Formats: sequence, structure tokens, C-alpha cells
Amino acid sequence: MSSDTAACHGYILKVTDRVMTDLDMTKAHLLQVAKDLNVSVNNNDDPDDILTALARDNVEVPVKAGGVWVKVLAFVYDADNGSKYDDLESGETYLIFDEVDLFTKKPTTLMKNLTKLGCKPSASAWTTFG
Repeated sequence: MSSDTAACHGYILKVTDRVMTDLDMTKAHLLQVAKDLNVSVNNNDDPDDILTALARDNVEVPVKAGGVWVKVLAFVYDADNGSKYDDLESGETYLIFDEVDLFTKKPTTLMKNLTKLGCKPSASAWTTFG
């Protein structure tokens, strides 16, 4: 069975004027990203419109936070298109951050000890019936 929608989970940030300023999403930067990715932009004078055009094309946008560059996926949430997530506002633009860009996973003391003993657990998948 297939579905038109899928549950999504991730680290998102609603785009505001402050976010655009803090993440160095200037008009010149966004126009260059649009040009590099061949994304058509209707209003070249408004950074919000440029970002919305990029978001509607589901492209990754490089942003800078405190000197660290990272690519984030920009998207416009559309509650009328089958999405029913209560904590997002329809018509608003959001940035999706990749978990590996935000968090570093390190083995705990237990995992280090199990590995030394040759008893390292591995990730698996299974199904339980009944």
C-alpha cells in the first residue's frame, strides 16, 4: 500500500527576518544560490521571495551560523496539500537541518567497555508477531 504523505521528523527552524540575518541569508547570497541552481525567481529585490522560490524547488541552501557553513533544506509548509502537522504554520517557510550537522554521537563508557570485551551490540531490525 502506498500513501501520498509520510510522517516526517527533524530539526526545523521557521524563517523569520532575524533568522535570515543571523544565518547570513542576504539578497546577494540567495540570488547567487538561485542562479547556481537554475531556480527561477519572480522578485529579485526581496530576500523572502528568493528563499520562497528556492524552497518551492526543494533545494538545499548554504547558510552560515557563527562562521560555520552548512546546507539546509528550505521548504514551504502547505497544510492544504495533505500535511497535518499541528506545530507548523501553513504557508510559512522553514529550514530543515540534518541531525549529523547538529549533534555528534560518541560511544558511552558502557559501549567502550563492551567493545573492549568483544561484546559490541549492533543495530538491527526485527518484527514481532502477536
